[in-house]
Amino acid sequence: MRTRRCSAPTWRCRGATNSPTTRTSSAARAGDRTVDEEENVESSARQHFERACELAARLAAAPADAEAARELVELTQQLAADADLLDDAVLKSRARDAAAAARQLIGKPDAALAKSLSQVLAPPAAEPAPAPAAAPLPQSQAAADRS
Repeated sequence: MRTRRCSAPTWRCRGATNSPTTRTSSAARAGDRTVDEEENVESSARQHFERACELAARLAAAPADAEAARELVELTQQLAADADLLDDAVLKSRARDAAAAARQLIGKPDAALAKSLSQVLAPPAAEPAPAPAAAPLPQSQAAADRS
């Protein structure tokens, strides 16, 4: 069995809406895969991350949803274990931060905390685009005067 090692996953949360697709369980989504798709730590971590994003969006909309908060605690603990196996310290830290925030929401629902929780699981900001290359310098003063 061949296993790839991935140093920096570029997963993104799926749309944070209340559509029926965001409320499906990971088990239901697993049935949609083809038979030859291999289950491995990376695909498991991706599924856990996507489900965590869905739950964070659900909590942002309804911070008092203790069931979603409990599920998110369990899921982020699994995600932290996946990140440990993938040797991804950034993902592991984000998963632990999300688990801590979700635990706080179970005891004391708070809209601001729920919003910050979804930001913890948000994809990292894209790096700024490189500056455009400067135009080449003219070869002579006469060429500079023409432009």
